[in-house]
Amino acid sequence: MADAPVPPIPHVTGDLVRIQRSSGFSPQEAWGRWSVGQRTEVVVDVRADRHLQLAYQGNLFQAGQRLTVSVDGRVLQTFAYANAGGAAPFGARSRLHLSPGQHVVAFTVNRSSRSPGPVTFAPDDPRDLGAAFTTLRFSADAPRTPANPADLLGDPQTTGLLFTGPGQIFRAVSGEGLRVPVPSGEGLHLEYSVVPARAGHPFHILVDGQPLTRVTVPAGRTLLKGRVPLPSLPDDRPHAVTIVAAAGPPNHTADYLLAQSAVRPEQVSFYVDEIRVSRPPGATRFVGQALALLVAVGTVLLFRRLLG
Repeated sequence: MADAPVPPIPHVTGDLVRIQRSSGFSPQEAWGRWSVGQRTEVVVDVRADRHLQLAYQGNLFQAGQRLTVSVDGRVLQTFAYANAGGAAPFGARSRLHLSPGQHVVAFTVNRSSRSPGPVTFAPDDPRDLGAAFTTLRFSADAPRTPANPADLLGDPQTTGLLFTGPGQIFRAVSGEGLRVPVPSGEGLHLEYSVVPARAGHPFHILVDGQPLTRVTVPAGRTLLKGRVPLPSLPDDRPHAVTIVAAAGPPNHTADYLLAQSAVRPEQVSFYVDEIRVSRPPGATRFVGQALALLVAVGTVLLFRRLLG
């Protein structure tokens, strides 16, 4: 655990949400707080109908332990720890659309330190320890798209990432797939860098729920990179790209990817390195040339009309 004090857990920034009460936490320590028992709740009072951001990070310590995050009974994320010792980081930023009133944010673990099993942790601590939280914060949501829309994995609207701990090269994606926001406009391309959990199975890319393309991983390939043009997207509503792939089979070997994932391998559909939206330079030049041509033609026609 870090020695530097952290902000109180849970806490809020801004005045859009207020914590009514919390239960199932240990007293605050310099590094954060333990959840005690198998369910921890935070009841918040939302003062306006708008989007908020829930950010949380921490560690799991027990073999076979799973952490489920839910809001008003709706599951947001599930993290699992399949290794036999040491800490397994978890963390995510979730975008929430909450109506005015009270809402319950719950963190549930299937095993705590008093659960029977071959591997235990903190045997000298009398508390029934669940997960160690180093961050738990509510704040106003960021704008719909990031300031730089090229890298989309850090956007709070991104869903499907099972593990977002520090130092990750590849991040695991759940069986439901990865969903990222994309800006509106024309001439945009989606660039992707992914690794399949199951060789030979295709990736399906959808835009606003409609199929865009299907990509099959060539034999012998591990890292798959590509670029696909996006359809023209109007600016009157949010847009999202979803990438789905078949979930990998159960696999308990600690290879270079799974050792970093801190999730059960059978939950992973693929691993993602980067998702970007770009506009090819040629498209920009073409638009500029077309506009210049229109201006020139319009000027000639105007002069002819004046002289005629």
